[in-house]
Amino acid sequence: MQQFTSDKRLLYAALDRVKYGASRVGVSSFAPLGSGIRGSGAIDHLREESMAVGTLGAIRFVVNAMTGFPGRKSVVLFTENIRLIFRGTTDEMVTHAVQQLSDAASRGSVVIHAIDPRGMQDYNITAADNTAGMSKRRVARVPAQRAEEVVRTEDGMFVLAEETGGLFLHDTNDWPAHCERRPTIAMVTT
Repeated sequence: MQQFTSDKRLLYAALDRVKYGASRVGVSSFAPLGSGIRGSGAIDHLREESMAVGTLGAIRFVVNAMTGFPGRKSVVLFTENIRLIFRGTTDEMVTHAVQQLSDAASRGSVVIHAIDPRGMQDYNITAADNTAGMSKRRVARVPAQRAEEVVRTEDGMFVLAEETGGLFLHDTNDWPAHCERRPTIAMVTT
């Protein structure tokens, strides 16, 4: 396991090596209407659930490793999706993984700050959406449905930050500036 450090030079060097990878939600937060991409079937739910539980387990491993250090510690989590409710039903596996991580963080005096890197979302119909065959009423409901979808994907992030005393940053395209105004996480900036 990588040793923890407070050496800013090493931290900035590590940040310079961070590269964009395959996102769990894709380039856009929403599949274009009529594209047939990224449905909400059982396979998609299983994939999403597996990714969330695996991510939470990896973070719990880091939190458990930090427990031996004195004082209060912080973890900054960048993620687009920790959904606790799927199709109106609580996802028990993800909810349990969130609770285990929250409990481990509380026992170890670790604060989890969650950041949704998607920034401000445009929920309106775009040029990529195919609305042919859709009623005007259905098209008019799309922005509200997309807004609700984003809220659902942020549920787990909100719970983790809330239960561990951290911050939940979302709906901002300038989160570094937002962090600078918060002394609890200003240490990651200059």
